Amino acid sequence: MRDPSEEEVELWRAAVESARLAICVTTPELDPPGPAIVYCNDAYCELVGRPRGDVLGRTPRLAHGPLTDRAVLARLHSELGAGRSFEGETVNYRAGGEPFMMQLRIEPVRRGDRLCAFVGWSRDVTAQRRGESALAATVAIDTALHDTLRRPSTPRRDFARIAEVGEQALRGVVGGLGAVQLHLQATLATEPTGIVPNGIVPSGTAQPSPDGGGSVLRRPILSARGRFSGAVRIVALDDSHRSFIDLAGVDTVCLRLGSALDAVAELGDLRSTALRLQECHLPPPPAPNRRFEAVSRYQPSAHSALIGGDWFDVLDTPRGPVFVIGDVMCHDLAAAADMGRVRTAMAVLIGQDMELPTVLSEANAFCTRQQILATALLARLGDGTLEVVSAGHPPPLLARPDGGCVAVGVDPAPPLGVGEVPAAPREVAVGDGDVLLLYTDGLIETRGEGIEIGLEALRSRFGGLAALPLRQVADVLVAERRDPSRADDLALLAVRVTAAAAAAG
Repeated sequence: MRDPSEEEVELWRAAVESARLAICVTTPELDPPGPAIVYCNDAYCELVGRPRGDVLGRTPRLAHGPLTDRAVLARLHSELGAGRSFEGETVNYRAGGEPFMMQLRIEPVRRGDRLCAFVGWSRDVTAQRRGESALAATVAIDTALHDTLRRPSTPRRDFARIAEVGEQALRGVVGGLGAVQLHLQATLATEPTGIVPNGIVPSGTAQPSPDGGGSVLRRPILSARGRFSGAVRIVALDDSHRSFIDLAGVDTVCLRLGSALDAVAELGDLRSTALRLQECHLPPPPAPNRRFEAVSRYQPSAHSALIGGDWFDVLDTPRGPVFVIGDVMCHDLAAAADMGRVRTAMAVLIGQDMELPTVLSEANAFCTRQQILATALLARLGDGTLEVVSAGHPPPLLARPDGGCVAVGVDPAPPLGVGEVPAAPREVAVGDGDVLLLYTDGLIETRGEGIEIGLEALRSRFGGLAALPLRQVADVLVAERRDPSRADDLALLAVRVTAAAAAAG
């Protein structure tokens, strides 16, 4: 094999330097004080939070700390010592002491029969692993709630079942970083948690453990309606463990657990319980935003037994806000519970700033595994543009300030849970004052009429209303669908683009 030319070496160096993966090369000695880092790219320096001069010549062990998994390190030593490649994950630390979950792969580098170096690729997967953990926890609670509502027992047993699953879910999020103790209203009188019924808790406040075994974190368990159910007490092993606990994930699970407990407490009234479950999963009104104004509405079916699975969401991402609307097929309590699971999965995926077709693909895989059928539509507001993807959902409407109104002609993939067909994105230009309407089929379906008739009627009506304040637009559209014979629930999300978003394009 010929030696590379100087030009080739420079090309390879430039390619490695520009790589987004953190790459480092070390000497081949495995035992301390080795190996020594002889090369690292900028991404590696950023990952460990150190300048190159503070990395070169030192061992990768400089990023190890109390939470670094010694079993993973032992396996790394064994695999590399035998001349094999290594893949694994463990906690490492940046220069300031911030822990993060590192995924790494290391390969031996040989020249002929001689081992001359190791080359490693690594990346920070903290957010991904936390998202997966929170998703698994909320799915477990939603599944338990789904099963409880389908096959209710006594109120005490139903409450205990949800509480047990919730405690297990919280342990999954906390991991081995601390002991989880759940204190619900029945036991709060004997547990001085410092939490009052209005949920005022110093967020993330740590206090010394009474037994001296570490610090204690307390978080309230509140439903989406603000109903107080209890608290979770986390006894961290030490400060390093406490700093790595995913408090945002804990709060997400506490909110879902509180909502589930709230629903079970109201199980005696089927109708009110179902509606509360629906409300637990629907987001609060969108916060004021300089790029858009948004309002949402949800209206249940006129039939008490036909509870649906419509949902909507407004999620912020680095590339712009994403507007979501969807509909879990069927009309019963199971549909309402399934809606919560799909909405949570979708929010986690969008929160990782994936491409919208990828979000639908991953959501389809989730629905297929969970045996859920649903339609969904996603729209991301960019700089003067709107990207839309659909999985079997009715097309959004876009009204212009001049009175024109069109259905955005997106080519939909099949509904989620049906089969893997890539969703084709559609991008349209948007400007100041344009109004987007996302809706579920309850807004356009009428018994005895084709859905095309309902879509055309909505397009015509919406175009004539779009110049009005958004709240008035939404109220009129919903009021006109208040039909005692309507068998489907409906949801809508209306978004007006502001000058800030239009000017960015």
